[in-house]
Amino acid sequence: MSDLLVEFKKMIVEKRRGELQAMLLSLPEEYALPVIFSQAVYPALNEVRQLFRDRRIGLPELILSLDLVRQTVEGLSNQSGSPERNQHVVLGVIEGDPHDMGKNIVRDVYRGYGFRVTDLGKNLSRDRFVSEVRERKPDLVGISTMMSTTVDLVGGAIDSIRKESQDVRIMVGGAFLNREMAGRLGADGYAESVATLIEETEAALGK
Repeated sequence: MSDLLVEFKKMIVEKRRGELQAMLLSLPEEYALPVIFSQAVYPALNEVRQLFRDRRIGLPELILSLDLVRQTVEGLSNQSGSPERNQHVVLGVIEGDPHDMGKNIVRDVYRGYGFRVTDLGKNLSRDRFVSEVRERKPDLVGISTMMSTTVDLVGGAIDSIRKESQDVRIMVGGAFLNREMAGRLGADGYAESVATLIEETEAALGK
């Protein structure tokens, strides 16, 4: 990896916003977009997630880093085109649950890694998930809940989605869910936090 890309990666990890914005103007003239993402942006995201996994940074720092990555992705894409993968993810919070901060963080991580994301918002019925799967034909649906009272509704939504499509993969996450419960609900994957999100997603998509 070149010294310039190493430094660009460090700027992202260390949240050196001003220097990063200045380099965004010149970096695409030196490197193709896939190279910038594969050698700088994605490794920076991996390092930030590892720091969060190791509890060396907290949630506020993680959110700041993700916001910086989002701005970086937008800046690069505006100059050089989109870095998106082929995979399309639909995200939403189940009905009865007004909490969407976790879902929003997941959305930003997915976008940082180049997934095409449709964010449906919160308080979504099973019928809304089904209609979106029918219309958009995503590769993966992510359903979130932070409340114990809505866990059964997640299971109902999964059952309805399965009746609509056997091809789409489904992941769940939230405070009152764990891997065992996710399996009982019929999900293909469970993400405890953004620290393992990408690995769990790739495993689910590979099923």
